[in-house]
Amino acid sequence: IQNINLFPNPTMDVATLDMTFSKIVDVQVQVLNIMGQVLFETSIGKIMEEKVELNLENYPDGMYFVRVKVDSQTVVKKLMKNHP
Repeated sequence: IQNINLFPNPTMDVATLDMTFSKIVDVQVQVLNIMGQVLFETSIGKIMEEKVELNLENYPDGMYFVRVKVDSQTVVKKLMKNHP
């Protein structure tokens, strides 16, 4: 995993997960709530870079976790959702 950015954070509805890898990989992306329940999951194959839109529009304000799995590596980013 070379670079992972998650923005905007905090978000009101939609956040973008921007990923760059040092080689071609298969990626699994999950969005989890604070209780560890998987709310969204997608697998993307054979990429070196990718942008994924994460839509939290139908979920309540609060803390979420974005889990990115590549080969044996896992990165977890915190994502806050709140409306002003």
